Amino acid sequence: MQIFKERPHITLTVLFLLLTSLLLLSSCSRKETIKKEITFIMWGAAVEKKQMDNWLKDFEIKNPNIKVNCILASPNYTEKVLAMCAGGTPPDVMMVSDCDLGLISAYAEKGVLAPLDSFINDPDNEAWKEDIYPIALEAFKYKGHYYGIPRECNAKVLYYNKDLFDKEGIPYPDESWTWEKLIEVAKKLTKKDERGKITQYGLLQIPWELCSISYGSKFFNEKGEFVFGNEEDNACRKALSLILHAIKEKATPSPITKTSFGWGNEAFFTGKIAMLISGPWTCMQLARKGVPFKWDMTLVPKGEKRVTDLYVVGYALHKDAKNKQACLKLIKHLTSKEILKDLAYSGRAFPSSKEAAKSYYLKDPVYKDVIHKNIPEKSLEYGIEFIRSPYALEIREIIRRYGESIILHNGEKMEENLIKMNKEINTLLKKYRLK
Repeated sequence: MQIFKERPHITLTVLFLLLTSLLLLSSCSRKETIKKEITFIMWGAAVEKKQMDNWLKDFEIKNPNIKVNCILASPNYTEKVLAMCAGGTPPDVMMVSDCDLGLISAYAEKGVLAPLDSFINDPDNEAWKEDIYPIALEAFKYKGHYYGIPRECNAKVLYYNKDLFDKEGIPYPDESWTWEKLIEVAKKLTKKDERGKITQYGLLQIPWELCSISYGSKFFNEKGEFVFGNEEDNACRKALSLILHAIKEKATPSPITKTSFGWGNEAFFTGKIAMLISGPWTCMQLARKGVPFKWDMTLVPKGEKRVTDLYVVGYALHKDAKNKQACLKLIKHLTSKEILKDLAYSGRAFPSSKEAAKSYYLKDPVYKDVIHKNIPEKSLEYGIEFIRSPYALEIREIIRRYGESIILHNGEKMEENLIKMNKEINTLLKKYRLK
């Protein structure tokens, strides 16, 4: 009889243990279904956002426990990111560049980024690292640490409208061209109507910084002082003289006067500009526009040496990012060969992956008439960062302002403006150093 009396007690114990196990399993199941969220911010046009959405969708399929919330912040991208950081709601992962939007040195200097040295030097990532162009990796190094992972490395090239050259029977630009040769040919390709109005220009413009560096200018000396345009910088003055000569000869319009057919890349797309200096991203723009002319590209002209400015884009991690491992997974996905092959195929930019570049760059059939598809890669041999500084955006704006003033006055106030420019930038840098 005693046995039968203990059975209810045993049954209750078993039931309790069973219910406890079920509750624990239910709790574990709920934890597994809770997704880790990542806030990711980018810049770009609608077509670029669409491409990014596809990449993120692929990432979420491969990582069902991670949700990426993508923010498109254009324009004023840099200001938006800094405002989010100051407001206590920083993005976990952000797009960055070495010299323009999302200026990586500025973010690193403000202490908002996490160093990525351990990720880059991880033995498991050795094959990935070997596939990346070294110049792209180095662009995201600041004060001895890597703060970004590159997805694209763009060096400017010279685009030309083949139809306009063919019409005049002029040979296409090649790697032997100097800036003087560029101006000479551009002048021949400038056309006027019967009233004397210019209907076509040979060249959009000569970039002042690029031309100056090719003749020996530099921005900073060994002491960190800004020296571009100072009393000893004859190369800067030579470049300005060439620009003023090109404008006077009508080889190129004045950069402060819009043509009747627009400005910037849009003017080239109209078929009214024979040559344009721009980055590899222009390939995709030309394809999307469906321009009614054949085009190709070559290296930018040379001065005493050949240089071209480098523009690297990639991703960085905020130092206080939630779910850091999930964020690193995302960055690794967005810089994987598979994603960069898509970037290369579309012509949106030149990829940081050697394999993606060699196997997929401009392989979309829309680029079938482009002969010199190797030029963006070859340009990397001459690519340099003109200004590596947390204050590059402010410096470039001051240079632009004084450059326009010099051109507006046809060079008459060149010395006065160069002295003022140099003084203003050094005063700015001194103020930042004292903070």
